[in-house]
Amino acid sequence: IYNKADVKNQDINWIEKRIQMEGLRLCTFSRIDREKGIDTAIEITTLIKKKTDIKVSLSIIGPIEKGYEESFWRLIKDSDSERIKYVGAVPSAAAVETLKDYDVLLFPTHWKTEGFPGTFIDAMAAGLLVFATDRMNFRDIVKDGYNGWLIDEWSVDTYVHKIMQLVQKPELLLKMKHNAVMEAGKYDAVLVLRTVMEDLRR
Repeated sequence: IYNKADVKNQDINWIEKRIQMEGLRLCTFSRIDREKGIDTAIEITTLIKKKTDIKVSLSIIGPIEKGYEESFWRLIKDSDSERIKYVGAVPSAAAVETLKDYDVLLFPTHWKTEGFPGTFIDAMAAGLLVFATDRMNFRDIVKDGYNGWLIDEWSVDTYVHKIMQLVQKPELLLKMKHNAVMEAGKYDAVLVLRTVMEDLRR
């Protein structure tokens, strides 16, 4: 029903060369509003650009919440970065294939009661690390230093530090990508069930 990323063919030389040429590819994949931390994701990317010579890009994926459009486009404009772009909404069935183009999923949510994060499973199946706000519901899925990091809410500097680590240690990025795909395998039944339910709703 879905295809996991084939990270076995990604070796350290490939990762180093790609980071040198393109930089680290970050993304968000959620509904777009302030509570989902989209402003924080933009702030993280902008801060890296201002404070370091590290190349990063941010793609924002998902539907824009009604009433947030004006604020969102102002954030994009004020960021003054050609490396931040809005991709648009993507159907859940195409999530894994879409996410394979990236390295890290940013999920700096401000919601206190986030439910089961199916997006994390999609991201890990695509070979992405997950950097998210530390929430109780996330701790069984995201293991610090193994397939991502859980970070204190509003701690933008910590996000920046962890992202810089990956650029400086591409072997860590590669290892964690492998770990992410392995971890996603534990949730195959969840992905299958969700796809079936979506098909039934059509």
